[in-house]
Amino acid sequence: MDEYPECVKLPTPSPHPQNSSINDHLESGSPLRPHPPPEGAPTLLAVPHDVLTVVDGFLTKHVLGSICTHWAWLRLRHVSMTAWPTHRQVHRLCGHHGCLHSLKITSRSWPPEEAAYALSQLQRAPCLHTIDLTSWEQPVGDEGACSLSQLKSAPSLHTLSLNLKCNRVGDNGARALSQLKESPFLHTLNLNLEVNNVGVDGARALSELNQAPSLRTLDLNLRYNHVGNEGACALSQLKSAPSLHTLSLNLNSNRVGDDGARALSELKESPSLHTLKLNLACNQVGDN
Repeated sequence: MDEYPECVKLPTPSPHPQNSSINDHLESGSPLRPHPPPEGAPTLLAVPHDVLTVVDGFLTKHVLGSICTHWAWLRLRHVSMTAWPTHRQVHRLCGHHGCLHSLKITSRSWPPEEAAYALSQLQRAPCLHTIDLTSWEQPVGDEGACSLSQLKSAPSLHTLSLNLKCNRVGDNGARALSQLKESPFLHTLNLNLEVNNVGVDGARALSELNQAPSLRTLDLNLRYNHVGNEGACALSQLKSAPSLHTLSLNLNSNRVGDDGARALSELKESPSLHTLKLNLACNQVGDN
């Protein structure tokens, strides 16, 4: 079985000896640099590489790296995987002159020790700005959540999505994830902790995301936990987040009563918030 995902391999060998496959670069550790276009190349191949990187960044699907062997270096900018990367894979992806810009991982398996160590190394990627991690119904637990919290140290990170539905994350894990507030440039955070074991202490910790200096958009899903009134009161402190303008807070089925709902109504006092979506279905909120 190949060690590296298909998305970071060149499907056919290059007819030009100077254009070895991306997989060869990863295996050998040799630098991955753009190659100059061949003499007499069509106009598109003659486009400067800095222009290509800008164009590739604006595309919904980053396909330029698959069109031509001369653009193969673009394929390591945006990587999608269906299994947690090994430490060696992360080391290589982070090491090619800061090539990695976005990473998406969708997995139904969680190897705790290896994955935790590998993921902690993503903080070494100097240009990694977008991370999307989905772990469906796996025992990530508090220990795994602590490892994921180390993503706060990725120096260019601005968009982070963590889907940890049904992953046995409790208050200690929520407390660790609240440390994402220390990420200096993080402006968009989607945190799905649906069907876990987050209680009052975890909610208090997550309310500290109001200290994130650049956070503008927060989607916090705590459906089917046990936050209660005290936890709801704590989460109302998100109103003091200095830059937050869009907040989605799902507290469906969390034993929130009138006191908690009353506290959450204070979110309207946030000076910067202009979009609020609040789900209090299946709780104990009355007409008062």
